[in-house]
Amino acid sequence: MSKPIVDLRQEIVQELLKLGVVRFEKSSSFIRDVKRASTINGGFSTVYPVQSVSDDPNVTKYAIKVIKVEAEQQVINCSSFLQKGDNKIVEYFKRECTILNACAGPGVKDRHFMEFLGIVDTFNGSALPGMVFSYAQEGNLKEYLLTDAERTLSAKEKLRLMTHLIKAIAHLHSLKMIHRDIKAENVLLDRRDGELTAFLSDLGSARDFTGLAIVADSLLMTSWKWSPPEFLFDQDASKTDEDGSGDVWSYACTVIEVLASLSSPWPEKYTCEHIEADLSDGKHPPRPSKADMTNDVWNFLESRCFCFDPGERITSREARDEMLKLYNDSL
Repeated sequence: MSKPIVDLRQEIVQELLKLGVVRFEKSSSFIRDVKRASTINGGFSTVYPVQSVSDDPNVTKYAIKVIKVEAEQQVINCSSFLQKGDNKIVEYFKRECTILNACAGPGVKDRHFMEFLGIVDTFNGSALPGMVFSYAQEGNLKEYLLTDAERTLSAKEKLRLMTHLIKAIAHLHSLKMIHRDIKAENVLLDRRDGELTAFLSDLGSARDFTGLAIVADSLLMTSWKWSPPEFLFDQDASKTDEDGSGDVWSYACTVIEVLASLSSPWPEKYTCEHIEADLSDGKHPPRPSKADMTNDVWNFLESRCFCFDPGERITSREARDEMLKLYNDSL
């Protein structure tokens, strides 16, 4: 028989408290900002813009991510969800909180992740706990580039945002964790000191190589248009990718996507079969004909990131240093 949902919720909360995750005692401390739309984040969760009752009611400073009702129902109806091999949505939630607390929790500096502030027991009628973040006022980078013609970014601004992204990836890798779903849609934008700033988000597909998380990873990983060839042809490859070389390939795809303001790094007409065929022939995403991209940036992507042997790819730390140099040279 299923465990009562209140007991399950408390069990999750207590496990996360032991790992140092902050708990907001009263979910009523937050109210949903109905003027701003909620967003679907991946296959399992919904993100709500919220306000704190103790702050200015006209300012949205926070976001709360909860497991979607459909996924919650799977958990509630599964009588043995905690047994190995059964429903792992709860374990995935706990893993994401654990990784977030390590790379973006209170006290972590210079991270380029949206601040993970802690958890609430429930929100907006959710059966399971929610994750509390700082709110990204400008939304995600993909929407920013593609949906509002009035909001344009110069080549230098785009390159600067890509230095923020590689800093976040390098920080994550320094903690022996990999993201596995790098793309512009998973990059959030906010203004800090008046300047547009990028933050890596959505660690629902991340993998933990430290043993800190109860479940190391989920079955979900890189969106296939951003996927390195070794992940696309061998779904177990990411389980041994401790240096994060797959993330470096996906980062290069994201640089193309952003600098060219495209919906993906591959030509729009390409299907999964086209991409698989090109990768099998040793072809990486092509240089876009119209892109805010210098030869130096393209040469960096092609020779340092798009290596078909993962062992020959540049590390994220090296990529961070080279991207910073490319950006500084552009000033």
